[in-house]
Amino acid sequence: MKRCEQASNRALRAEIDRSEVVRQTEVTFLTVGTPENADGTVDLRYVISASEDIGRALKRKNAYHLVVVKSTVTPGTVRGPVKAALEEASGLVAGRDLGFV
Repeated sequence: MKRCEQASNRALRAEIDRSEVVRQTEVTFLTVGTPENADGTVDLRYVISASEDIGRALKRKNAYHLVVVKSTVTPGTVRGPVKAALEEASGLVAGRDLGFV
């Protein structure tokens, strides 16, 4: 695990290892790049990949967790492919088993 930044009181920290973040926290802010494709649409591969990583970590966690998507995406994207990737990887249902905004 490589730590990017850690506050001295441990109130806020950033991690490279997404699994570690999910395991040790109650809330995960998903903030990744959303570059533009040649046709002007948003490239979701980083958001989807991060959602899948978080989902796999949630599969091994036995506590409620809140996932907040902070990346710039078009309306409906979070409720569509991002939510689907998280639910599929975790086996959980957003709104019931985990928080998702």
